[in-house]
Amino acid sequence: METRRAERALSSLVKSGILKSTRVCHRDETTGDYRGYAIRNITDKFFEALGFTRSVIKKARQRASKRLKKIAYKAGGRLSDIAKVHLATLAGAAPVTHGLIVRRPPPPPDVEEARRRAQQCGKLVRQYPDKPISEIREILEQLNG
Repeated sequence: METRRAERALSSLVKSGILKSTRVCHRDETTGDYRGYAIRNITDKFFEALGFTRSVIKKARQRASKRLKKIAYKAGGRLSDIAKVHLATLAGAAPVTHGLIVRRPPPPPDVEEARRRAQQCGKLVRQYPDKPISEIREILEQLNG
């Protein structure tokens, strides 16, 4: 779909009341330009057109809100802070983290150990291409003691 066609379609959905759109801008520190993106929300009208009742919509939103609050609590911040970080990341900006850590947690030590051993095994296979895997495993055990 062409960009302009998608823009017209979104504009029509906003005019009909199915979507809500809010413009958010931020300044790009490297170039000094302002970049903007729109936050779009699907309104109740859309779900009602699909046949959902207001009580079902309300219950689904409450469950989603509770789930997101739980995620925010585990991350050690407020839901609004986490939303800002994710929105900025999606927009391509350097996120302001508000003291939150925005990275994946390190894998468990056993995964790291397995990865390291697999890399060592690969090096040994390249170093000794004629040796059977059983001998390479013995060499690996000797190295790791």
